[in-house]
Amino acid sequence: DKYFMGIELSGLGWGCWYSKEHRGKSPVRLLMSMLRISYEKAVEVAGLDPSQVDPDGFSEIAGKLMGRISVANSSHKYEKTLEFYREFKTIRQGDRCWNYLEERDFTDIEELTEVYGLSYAKTGDFKDRLIIPFKIGDKLLSWTGRSINGSKLRYRDLEKDQSVLNPKEILYNHNNVEQGGKILAVLEGQFDVMKLDFYGRDFDVRAVGLS
Repeated sequence: DKYFMGIELSGLGWGCWYSKEHRGKSPVRLLMSMLRISYEKAVEVAGLDPSQVDPDGFSEIAGKLMGRISVANSSHKYEKTLEFYREFKTIRQGDRCWNYLEERDFTDIEELTEVYGLSYAKTGDFKDRLIIPFKIGDKLLSWTGRSINGSKLRYRDLEKDQSVLNPKEILYNHNNVEQGGKILAVLEGQFDVMKLDFYGRDFDVRAVGLS
């Protein structure tokens, strides 16, 4: 519940308000630290040429990322798309899954499940899990199952070799934020994203999530 990081998009860099040692101008180093990835992967995520070394500002990266998103939406073709398992069912009032969402302080659950494409597995490998899809456009790329029965394994992703893209490589709620808004929040975890995005959209506040 503590928020210590600040990012200056005009080129002054980033820093931690709690520790003066945690600051710098390199967005690559920031990505490495936040996502726990290698330098090479951070350069790739940032959309930079491998020959470039730690640019001082975020403007160039922001432009490249927006360019990549635009290209991805218009021309990128995935080799395959997925289909939900037969045991994934529509969430109905009175279901354990419906009750679970109420316990998590969600209202308008029927609309919630429609907006985020949620379903419920009563049997199979994802039994007793809320199914949260990861989509770009009309392509289903993967999903994760959130336990509703107190399992120690709270989240179970679809296996990487069965996914088009691993959930950890996709921004959750990509499609909904394309509708635009005034504020974009980047969060960790699908439930926080749904809560903020669902109730914030009327105020032009949208959210995406890292896994």
